[in-house]
Amino acid sequence: MARVMIVDDHPVFRDGIATLVARDPAFSVVAQADSQVTAMRALRQQAVDIVIVDLTLGSGSGLSLIRSIRSEWPKMAVLMVSMHDERTHAVRAFRAGANGYIMKHQPWEDLHTAIRRVLAGQYSYSSAVTRSLMEQPAGSRGTACLSDRELEVFDLLGQGLRIRDVAPRLNISPKTVESHVAAIKRKLGICHSNELIHRATVHRVLQMGISKDPK
Repeated sequence: MARVMIVDDHPVFRDGIATLVARDPAFSVVAQADSQVTAMRALRQQAVDIVIVDLTLGSGSGLSLIRSIRSEWPKMAVLMVSMHDERTHAVRAFRAGANGYIMKHQPWEDLHTAIRRVLAGQYSYSSAVTRSLMEQPAGSRGTACLSDRELEVFDLLGQGLRIRDVAPRLNISPKTVESHVAAIKRKLGICHSNELIHRATVHRVLQMGISKDPK
């Protein structure tokens, strides 16, 4: 049974989502929160498999909460549910680390599908958001300049592995991984580690072609 946490500053909405989630015996709502602080406190006390979070919270923001979750639980499934237009906010949610984004006005069937998809380790974004992710900023460089080994490292980072976890996966030393990471940053014009992880994740999503409308 998947353990679900709902984070929203509107009690009626939280209760509504909890009621809908309870329709599926495969899900169990084990925690609710109304802010970033209460959500992080609950996550440290209660094992959770997926967090359903609103973009706007009474204290803090959904994006900030997602970043905090990613820093402590890199592989936790996170689905953002919001009233705000995905054309403006979904890409930001993705960059923060959300596995999916769905509008509050969409039917329960779409939310149900999105929950199952992110729990399965996939991404749940609309085709419009996928196109936005594919649009690289002006002057950005593609991965064609990477060596085969550098591309392997880049792919693994996009899967959510930390640098220290890449070495045993490729049977190379951590120092060698660090050298490859430095080369990747140089070749792709990346300055910061956060940007590297974001670019690697985008690359992974687009290569797998798993960002689809949750229908």
